[in-house]
Amino acid sequence: MARNIQPPSSNHILWLGPVLFVYGLLLLAGLTLAWRLLPTANVIESDPTAAARPITAASARTSDEQQRIDVFSHAKASVVNIASAQVVRNRFNMDMHQIPKGAGTGFIWDEKGRVVTNYHVVKGANQIVVTMDDHSTANVLQVRYDEANDLAVLWTDIPENKRLPIPVGESGKLQVGQSVLAIGNPFGLDQSLSSGIISALSRNMRTDEGSISRGLIQTDAAINPGNSGGPLVNALGEVVGINSAGVQGANNIGFAIDIDTVKTVIAQLEQS
Repeated sequence: MARNIQPPSSNHILWLGPVLFVYGLLLLAGLTLAWRLLPTANVIESDPTAAARPITAASARTSDEQQRIDVFSHAKASVVNIASAQVVRNRFNMDMHQIPKGAGTGFIWDEKGRVVTNYHVVKGANQIVVTMDDHSTANVLQVRYDEANDLAVLWTDIPENKRLPIPVGESGKLQVGQSVLAIGNPFGLDQSLSSGIISALSRNMRTDEGSISRGLIQTDAAINPGNSGGPLVNALGEVVGINSAGVQGANNIGFAIDIDTVKTVIAQLEQS
């Protein structure tokens, strides 16, 4: 069926003009607003008086900072990482495999290449590897220990040119408030330094095995797992203690075995 198309009426034509006019005004207002909101490029003209900002010279280090830097730089070559493992046989297939036992720190004691550490770092291990500051490794040939004092001496094959012992001080003359530095490998992060003071002397602490360690140095220098066996040194770079333990869940409380006890025990172990 054909459909007739009617031409627009005059009424429609009358209101079409005002509507188009209103739409035109709205479009013009929108364009004006958009133009004002769009960022305009700032033209930067050259300034003949402009000059580069001067670089501030590096400030001088304080005497305390320089002292810590010097102590660490001299001691780090003597501090070693100790990793121990136990080789066991599988009872089902008789295969041999290693079980990691512990990781900690030690330091070179003398020109013979002997290394001192905590006994609990190497306890139960039948394979021990010593890693030097330059990442070279050395084998442990013999271990002697004093479990009561948590001390061990490792006979190693460190090359003679790398046998750099740290100077040994005296702990009997220490005073609360003296500055100390702890060097070690906390959480496997090698050659880490923490600083603090001696917080107390002659502390007693019960170990996990139930024995009591006596005469310990208390310090607020951070001592974390992995620091065990590392040196606690004074401001002169002398070893005054062996970092032994931190208190789990407590901040700024760590303990070290005093060096006078260490010297006595090591002398006995060397002769045994």
